[in-house]
Amino acid sequence: MNGSSCLPVYCTAFETGKIGRWMKRFHSLLVVLAVVLQSSSFVSIHAQTPLDLVAPVDPETRVFTDAELDTLLGPIALYPDPLLAVLLPAATHPDEIVLAARFLNNGGDPNSIDDQTWSDSVKALAHYFEVLAWMDESLDWTTAVGNAFLNQPEAVLDTIQRLRALAQTLGNLQTTAQQIIETDDGAIDILPAYPDEVFVPTYDPALVYAHPPIPVAGPYTRFTSHPIGAWLNRDWDWPSKRIVLWNKTQTRPLTWWSQPRRDRLQATHDLKQWCPPPRVGKPPTKFWAARGQQFHPANNASGAAHHSASRPPTAPATTPHR
Repeated sequence: MNGSSCLPVYCTAFETGKIGRWMKRFHSLLVVLAVVLQSSSFVSIHAQTPLDLVAPVDPETRVFTDAELDTLLGPIALYPDPLLAVLLPAATHPDEIVLAARFLNNGGDPNSIDDQTWSDSVKALAHYFEVLAWMDESLDWTTAVGNAFLNQPEAVLDTIQRLRALAQTLGNLQTTAQQIIETDDGAIDILPAYPDEVFVPTYDPALVYAHPPIPVAGPYTRFTSHPIGAWLNRDWDWPSKRIVLWNKTQTRPLTWWSQPRRDRLQATHDLKQWCPPPRVGKPPTKFWAARGQQFHPANNASGAAHHSASRPPTAPATTPHR
């Protein structure tokens, strides 16, 4: 039988509609299968390997690369130290960020912020609604920052210093009327220029870390003034990689930020440092375990009460811009 003799058989089948009906049913099956694949909650169109479908990455334990940390932390690396010392711990409580933003958006009295049950870092951040609202609107990014700070604290701090050095080299991080830039032993401090006022910077990370300023256009960074109250009671000790906590018996001296770093840090030797509370089923990193000794065993309850564990959603795909 040659090839031409088969042709009438298929032609006859089409004429009687058998193959036509079969093709229609096959096409319908393909359409249904495509819809199922696109709508299924466990199949991602962004998956790169079959392993991604079998063992998805836990967002609470995800390890970020240096490049990812640069992108993640770029928008906040140039924040003044006392505000950054509040923002990073607050990012470990994304659920409370939502509650605080909802409270203020619904007309809550700003004077009653300190009476709320949120962690101290979120209470402090709530006094800077511009920043709080931005973190609430970018909750996936906020959660990723908090998780990175919990799981990779040293990498986070190193990234912030690397980005600051890059911006400084390009001429985009300098002492101004709003801030004092101090470099000592390779670490860069960004300090408020006034004891009662902090300026929140707004900038495009794609510019400040990549291009020198254009004289005719002016600096890339814009500042918004906010008051400093007793709530902003944290500072960075960059050489020791710790956040120090001022208290009612040891308050920050009014001239503290205008002093050289070595003179400033002499006043912080007896201060406690911030440390996240234990997380159920997740042992702390060596970095936090060493610092958490101040809360164990006697002070662990009070420490955990001030820093409740977070329940974050998934990590972000993009970094927000301000």
